[in-house]
Amino acid sequence: MKRKYFLVILTLFSLVFFTYIDVLKNPQTYYDDVLNIFNSTIASKQFNLSVLKRVLSFSLGGFRPVSYLSFYITYLFWGNGIEHLYPFALFNVILHFLNSLIVFFVCLKITKGDFKVSFLTSIAFAISPVNSLSVSYLVQRMTELMFFFGMLSFFSFIFFLEKRRWFFLFFSLFSLILSILSKESGVL
Repeated sequence: MKRKYFLVILTLFSLVFFTYIDVLKNPQTYYDDVLNIFNSTIASKQFNLSVLKRVLSFSLGGFRPVSYLSFYITYLFWGNGIEHLYPFALFNVILHFLNSLIVFFVCLKITKGDFKVSFLTSIAFAISPVNSLSVSYLVQRMTELMFFFGMLSFFSFIFFLEKRRWFFLFFSLFSLILSILSKESGVL
């Protein structure tokens, strides 16, 4: 059984990285990447409470503190300006891999253990061209984070329905709030 899960992880990891290898080699920025990621509020190489407060309260067309916090942390540790985009692209690709993995486990729960259907669904999600913009377009980390926390919320809620443990319900609500704070459409 563990071998099957290892195969899923290895396959999804390989597919996601080979699908998005060009994104890692040549990350692209657009006009609002500069506004969202590399502005003076987010792009700080120092860590203190005043900078953290500015990052968490920053708003550019929407209140998205989880997303902006992720940009800030990436920039804090690995960012060297707009010419050094690799860490931002790598974070998006890793997040897409994790999303593909969550899709597998959610499908496994929904299909009551049908491994083949879950595996094929997660592969389709991992390499689907529909997701390419949310991975390659750096600022769309917001969408990837929203999906990650939204699916985590759904997965936790399924566990709550099965086991009737309140921890899973609270974790589901917490994940839903993080999804909404990543991008407003997480409420859907």
